[in-house]
Amino acid sequence: MDLIPALDIKNNTVVSPYKGKRHSYKSISNKYFVPENVINFINYIRNLNNIHTIYIADIDAIMNSKKYKNNIKIIKKILHRFKKLDFIVDHGIRSLREINIYKNYDNYLPVIGTETFLDYRKLQKKKSLKYVLSIDKYKNKILFKNNYVSEYKYVNPSKIICMNIDNVGTDRGPDIEFYKKIKKIYKNKDIIISGGVNVNRDIEEIKSNGCSKVIALSSLLNKST
Repeated sequence: MDLIPALDIKNNTVVSPYKGKRHSYKSISNKYFVPENVINFINYIRNLNNIHTIYIADIDAIMNSKKYKNNIKIIKKILHRFKKLDFIVDHGIRSLREINIYKNYDNYLPVIGTETFLDYRKLQKKKSLKYVLSIDKYKNKILFKNNYVSEYKYVNPSKIICMNIDNVGTDRGPDIEFYKKIKKIYKNKDIIISGGVNVNRDIEEIKSNGCSKVIALSSLLNKST
């Protein structure tokens, strides 16, 4: 099982996410005895497990906040400093031209999220483009912009994240039914489950359903603190 820790950055600080209530995200050090400094936090979580990949969510960019520019510099610093780690980065991509912000880093794989993306027709033509598609579920519905509700089904991502935002930061357990729904669409793709995963309790259930990758943080930190 590949465990991918989640790193949520808001205004240059690591924050603790909870059910997608992004305006109220607070420093992660308010909840756990861990560093809120981004570089120090990565060094901390690297020592908790055999980590190869880290998922980064630029919360300000996803929210389209003017503060998102504050995070670009620190994310570039992360990519440069931790060259032996791979990073899956969601920076709220809305159009294909935004995919190039971190293109000079070999350890960067962009996330295209259904919550924010608009350029599906152009994306369908980019057969060789490497990216992760995040299918974002909130309040039991897949999030999408404008009328693009089903467009995610016709693109060719390298991997897929089943992101249940309602479960993020909770101990509800994985959304296996959501995973199964997406697996029917993308039968031959790597699918990553995210939201509510307890790495000490849920791994066997996830494995038994044919999934080998999860994004998690809360249970990892709870175990260590």
